[in-house]
Amino acid sequence: FSSRIRHTRYYSDWSSDVCSSDLDFRNKALVSEIIPERKYATSSTVKLLFSGTLDASTGVFEAIRWAERLHAVDNRIRLTIIGFAARETSRERLNREARAHEWIELIGVNELVPHQCIVEAIGTADFGIVCYP
Repeated sequence: FSSRIRHTRYYSDWSSDVCSSDLDFRNKALVSEIIPERKYATSSTVKLLFSGTLDASTGVFEAIRWAERLHAVDNRIRLTIIGFAARETSRERLNREARAHEWIELIGVNELVPHQCIVEAIGTADFGIVCYP
């Protein structure tokens, strides 16, 4: 059993000729990556992650409620929320929640987040939250 998982590369590197910005417009699902084996170390924190579009319809506020319950039982719980909130009311509510809970970290919210930043956040999280209310 290998300590690395290798995915096949299906794309051609056309984006470097077309786009001079740092944004990568290739289909991320088809990009080849080597994913290192996850090392679970004893840590002083337990990192939860919610990523994607940030709105009530995507379950971000339910994720906060669940994280609150977990944090009440174990104060090592930390929640990172990464993504973009298109609606002003969602942005305001997320900022209020983060101000009220020092263990919540917001990344993006007011702006789009590059795919690589999301991949890195996934790599550092202990658990991901997927919520479909």
